[in-house]
Amino acid sequence: MSQTKRDNEPPAIIELLLPLIGLLLVAVFFLPAFRHWLGSVLFFGVGLVALSLVVGMALYIRHLRKLGMNTPAAVAPPVGIQEVWSRDLLSRMEWKRFEELTAAYARELGYTVKTEDGAAPGGPVLLYKGGQAKPAMLMRCRTWDSSTVGLDAVRELHEAMAARQVGYGVFYTAGEFTREADEFAHGKIIDLVNGTEFVARLRQLVPAVQQKLLEEATEGDYTTPTCPGCDIKMVPLVEGSKPTEGSPAWVCRNRPQCSRTLRVA
Repeated sequence: MSQTKRDNEPPAIIELLLPLIGLLLVAVFFLPAFRHWLGSVLFFGVGLVALSLVVGMALYIRHLRKLGMNTPAAVAPPVGIQEVWSRDLLSRMEWKRFEELTAAYARELGYTVKTEDGAAPGGPVLLYKGGQAKPAMLMRCRTWDSSTVGLDAVRELHEAMAARQVGYGVFYTAGEFTREADEFAHGKIIDLVNGTEFVARLRQLVPAVQQKLLEEATEGDYTTPTCPGCDIKMVPLVEGSKPTEGSPAWVCRNRPQCSRTLRVA
């Protein structure tokens, strides 16, 4: 019975707090000075808590900023990698890089590429298939001296096919073919591939091959023309600070020993 009574008794802390609470209430109601002092304590207490929150937030924000400053910045990809296959890219390629691109594309299609000794820029290139001794195709390309390929260039390709007894020909350009060139090729086994069509064919390759060809085509300086004779980058022909009107736009660095010139349209 005595054990049950002890279990029902309030805790000792409550027995101590009740008289203190009672005294506090009496002081608040009947002692104005105490009420004023208590209000000041509460006011400063709330202010201290608010100040602590503001300081804590400021320190936290400063910590986040330090983390941001210590995070390594993203490294921009090389300029060449930012290029994508487009007709504009093809038109900016110098003649040699464009020829290298068409040759690399032919290799991806399974051809062995061979260039005849002494062949001039834009001259015919022999394509072999499956280890055969006879070329399966004659390829020609042009991007360095004209934005439009005319009848004469396509006729020269056809004559080269006949001389080498090659039944199939293909002509690549970053520009367009004239109507006369298209009419001449009609009915003959000659594939005229303009800049738009070439881009479409490149984009049909698997992504990994596309990327490999793109990196190779845009590596280093791929816009300054290469001298056909010396195989070095050419320089603009200038008089003072302006190009000479009516003259070739590019000359060899070995001038006057090398008189090769190129005029890029």
